[in-house]
Amino acid sequence: MEPKITAGLFSQVPQLHVRTNSYRTLGYTVGRTFGSLIHDTLQKSDFLEILLIPAYETEQGKRIYDNALELCRKKFPQYVDELEGMAEGAVVSFHKLFLLHIDSILLTPVSTFTKKTTVQTADRGCTDILSFPDSGRAYLGHNEDGAAALRNNIFILSAEIVDKSNSTIVLEKFSTIVYAGCLPGGTMGFNEHGIIHSMNTLVPNQTFQNGTREYYISNTFVTELAGRYQIF
Repeated sequence: MEPKITAGLFSQVPQLHVRTNSYRTLGYTVGRTFGSLIHDTLQKSDFLEILLIPAYETEQGKRIYDNALELCRKKFPQYVDELEGMAEGAVVSFHKLFLLHIDSILLTPVSTFTKKTTVQTADRGCTDILSFPDSGRAYLGHNEDGAAALRNNIFILSAEIVDKSNSTIVLEKFSTIVYAGCLPGGTMGFNEHGIIHSMNTLVPNQTFQNGTREYYISNTFVTELAGRYQIF
């Protein structure tokens, strides 16, 4: 059950610009800048405290967690570095942030969910509307339907990551809305190549314990096309 939060929606969203040659530095800068928002998210999240952490503390949960982390370190070390930097900058436990990124892998095998719960979770996800009112133009409308603990705990991140040996080589340049405590790309945004993305929730009936969470897979999608844009 999500906690009752009475604060109204803020009318302003903070924005952070970062240019760096290190994913860890990017994460650290985000964590240090928005540490209060990250702490607030973790404190208010019943999803983390009631479901994720108890599942993680089981023998099977620890095994799933360790396998997921090992796989991410092997395939996506830069994003693990980014999340570790965020935890360090915000002064929070890395494992709590990582748990937020492997929820579907961790919970499905460990916890018992009814079909009704799954449907309700899916129904509360984000929504997109794509329209082509005239030739040559497309309009994308997207709403964010995140958990109550994330309310007001968002910011806009505009990041540019350059090569360590040659700062004129841009590896990634993007702007996106970010939920505090999460890696970029789980909402909506765009990159320097004009690739626009938005993300909606799909809840599978079955997940694989040794699979990779979409937060990391989608990070590489546009990387292969035109320099990463984190689309988790």
